[in-house]
Amino acid sequence: MNIAVLTPIYKPRLSDNELACLKHSHAVLRGHDTFLVGPGGLALDFYLEQFPAAKYAFFPAHCFASPQAYSDLLLSQEFYRAFAHYSHILILQQDCIVFRDELADWAATPYDYIGAPWAHVWTYQFPPLGSPYDGMGYPVVVGNGGLSLRRVAAFLAVLEELDWLKRRYDAVVEDAFYSLAGLVSERFLVPNITVAARFSVECEPRRFVEIAGRLPMGVHAWEKWDKAYWLEICGQQGIGGLV
Repeated sequence: MNIAVLTPIYKPRLSDNELACLKHSHAVLRGHDTFLVGPGGLALDFYLEQFPAAKYAFFPAHCFASPQAYSDLLLSQEFYRAFAHYSHILILQQDCIVFRDELADWAATPYDYIGAPWAHVWTYQFPPLGSPYDGMGYPVVVGNGGLSLRRVAAFLAVLEELDWLKRRYDAVVEDAFYSLAGLVSERFLVPNITVAARFSVECEPRRFVEIAGRLPMGVHAWEKWDKAYWLEICGQQGIGGLV
């Protein structure tokens, strides 16, 4: 299996913490191709200096103009076709910390999409838009897209399978859509809470680390959710440069 690590970039430079996180995570994942993915025309001087080994992939600037535009990009077949020569891609946003490289092990599982569980189960209620799912509620629990492993062929397939469903909504959040796909698709597999928490965590990290029974492979949005806890963990793991 070949896995590409993709980090979205959209501004001329990173904050000090973002830089420290990304340098550490890239070092942990150095056995994989690493891409910085951003808008065409972005000034790259900072990134070329800080990440000399990184590859680059560019998409139209409007794809990075807003969170919804970025979400739409990750809901497009064009995005996944750009990495079709890889079996999997890891989305590694700037606010992630990777503790261990377990990507080969996770890629060998049957799951097509793995991301952190959300803190509370929320029920997606299909609106009355002429879908056979109208009026039905589905519990959505896994997983957040900020640090997520995606099987490229499965994403291309599910975007084709559920294209009719995606087109019925004006604004779709990409990770919620793929989480929902795990519940309604015939083939697209998403893990349960315990398995997902062993891969990554985001909100309520203490609770999900306890559920997982171990530290996850990585964390997303560590500064937003219990920063003091993650600074303590990083100190124990010998990860410096974070404040």
